[in-house]
Amino acid sequence: MPRTVRDIVTRAMRITTILGANETLDGNDAADALLTLNQMMDAWQAERLFAYAIVERAYALTAGVGTYTVGPGATIDVPRPVRIEWAYTRDANNFDRQLSIVPDQVWASIPLKSIGNTFPTVLYYQPGMPQGTINLWYLPPAGLTLRFGAWTVLSEFATLDDSVVLPPGYEQALVMSLAELLCVEYNMQVPANVAQMAAKSRANIQQNNLPDPRIGCEFGGVDQNRYIPYYQFVAGNF
Repeated sequence: MPRTVRDIVTRAMRITTILGANETLDGNDAADALLTLNQMMDAWQAERLFAYAIVERAYALTAGVGTYTVGPGATIDVPRPVRIEWAYTRDANNFDRQLSIVPDQVWASIPLKSIGNTFPTVLYYQPGMPQGTINLWYLPPAGLTLRFGAWTVLSEFATLDDSVVLPPGYEQALVMSLAELLCVEYNMQVPANVAQMAAKSRANIQQNNLPDPRIGCEFGGVDQNRYIPYYQFVAGNF
C-alpha cells in the first residue's frame, strides 16, 4: 500500500503517545513533525551508510576544459552529489581509465593544473551549494566521457501528502528515529523499546549499505624519508 509522509509522522507520534490512537494531526503538530523529519533527513544525507545506492552519471567532456559545475541547472545537470564515490573516463573506443579522487590538500599540491591534451588521472570534487564543482587534471582531450558514481540519498519532503517510496528497511528506520527525535522535542523520556528499535533499524540499513572492503598497499620503505606529492605519483614522476 502506498505511504505518505503523513502516515510516517502519524505513526511516529502515536508510538510516542504524543498522539492518541483515535486522534488526528492538527496543523501545528504536523508542521513541527515535518520540520523535524526533514532535519533528520538532512543529517542522514551527510552519512555514507544512509546512501542506499551509487548512481552512475555520464557527461561528454569538452576538450581542454577541466572544470564543470554539477547540480540542478549546472553544466552537468543532475542532482547535486553529496559525494562522488568513484570516477573514470571513457574514450571513443570504449576504453575506460580510472580517475583518482583526491582531497583538497592533494589538489592544492598540483603546481600546474592547466596541462592538457592528455588523459585525466585525477578528479577533485568541491561539494558547494546549490551546485558542486568537478575539477580534472590533466585537461581532457576530445572524445572523452566522464562517468562517476554519486551517492543516492533520501530527499527532504515538501508536504505531508508527498508519496513515499523507500528501499527495504527505511520505513521502520524513519518512523522509529523520528519518534526518538519527537520525544526530545516534546521533552519526553524516550522509551527504551523505541530507542532499541530505532538503533536496530538504522543499523540494519547501514549494514546493508556498507561498501565492499578495499585492499590497498603502501609504496616505499622505512628508509625512504622523502615526500612524493600525489600528483607526481599518479604521473609516474618519482
